[in-house]
Amino acid sequence: LGDGMRASIAARELAVASCLVVGRPRFCGVVDAGWTTGNGTGLMDSNTERLAFAAVGLRLEVRAGVSPALGIRAFVEASQRLTTTRFLVDDQPVWTSPAREVWIGVGGFLRVP
Repeated sequence: LGDGMRASIAARELAVASCLVVGRPRFCGVVDAGWTTGNGTGLMDSNTERLAFAAVGLRLEVRAGVSPALGIRAFVEASQRLTTTRFLVDDQPVWTSPAREVWIGVGGFLRVP
């Protein structure tokens, strides 16, 4: 894109997982759904578009309790998109969603009775 022209991309998603617990590891099936928003600024035809997407994946997760209510989790997740999101500027793609993704993460969790 040239001077003053810009494209921004943002995604919002919700993931639902169902896990099989075998000892300490959790093996999970994951379904993701959401939308991707693309916005062009400074273009001849500047507009905003929202496109829905869906993905399925697998997650391997390990959890460790820090206290009765708090814990830490580490995971690796691989997903396959069922839809492709692509944003065009002057009929040229400026962004295309990846077909496959791998995520590695560490985070906390809260146990609610």
